[in-house]
Amino acid sequence: MQGGRRNDPRPSHRIEEKTSDMESAGRRPSRPPYGEQQKFFIAYMRIIKHKSWAQIGEEYAICFPEDTSARSKGGLTSVYYRVRKEW
Repeated sequence: MQGGRRNDPRPSHRIEEKTSDMESAGRRPSRPPYGEQQKFFIAYMRIIKHKSWAQIGEEYAICFPEDTSARSKGGLTSVYYRVRKEW
């Protein structure tokens, strides 16, 4: 152990390790946040139309094709409950 480098608190190499760990774990990059129209759509479909989360996900993909991959049930329910909390 030369010069005490083992306990070096500098994070320079640790950031690269974390990034490569995320990539190797198969995590997807973050998606852009839901817009107001998207939030309204989700709340409307659930409250007014009484749609299931699977149906909301399918119809969301049709109405918002710019989202290149399907939004998960967890993502849809999460934004729904955040919107409800704001009301």
